[in-house]
Amino acid sequence: MRIPTTALREAAREASLPISVDISYSANTTDLASQVLQLRDKNPDAIIFASYTSDIIRYMKALKSFDYRPPVIIGDDGGFSDPAFVANVGNIAQGVLDRSAWEKGKPGSVTARINDIGSTKPDAIQQALRQTDLKPEQLMMGYRGVKFDSTGQNALAATYLIQLQGASYVVVWPEKSATAKLIYPFKGWQ
Repeated sequence: MRIPTTALREAAREASLPISVDISYSANTTDLASQVLQLRDKNPDAIIFASYTSDIIRYMKALKSFDYRPPVIIGDDGGFSDPAFVANVGNIAQGVLDRSAWEKGKPGSVTARINDIGSTKPDAIQQALRQTDLKPEQLMMGYRGVKFDSTGQNALAATYLIQLQGASYVVVWPEKSATAKLIYPFKGWQ
């Protein structure tokens, strides 16, 4: 498992999840053969990437070139959320998971309707956010609430787990918000 941040390392330790390998690499690296061979040798149950668009595209191509499909690939946002990722390697990254704080939702859902009427005026948005204190039952998203701290971050945020299926990502967790079933193991380029 590649753990890119201190927070992920701590979460793995708290959950008693072993980290079989922690591979750092430069985002400018053009040859990822060594890293893919290390992963293949350790054969982890899951790999977590925190990558920019260009390097995760190269990584997916390297995985394919070595015909190495780990059971689970999880993106920690970043390059996985860039439309260029799907456009460039979507056909060989089927089943890759990513996290997302937003999902428009099914047509006609509360989230879809709100998405269609949202304001785009920066000052109005900032003022509204500073005054926001929402409880879970008031939300259309899976958060524990909405209350922004002094740095502008929602201290009560939660996340969705989205998976690339076909040409787009779909929500696969939490179950109550899922729009598709989880595909396991990672399909890749099958």
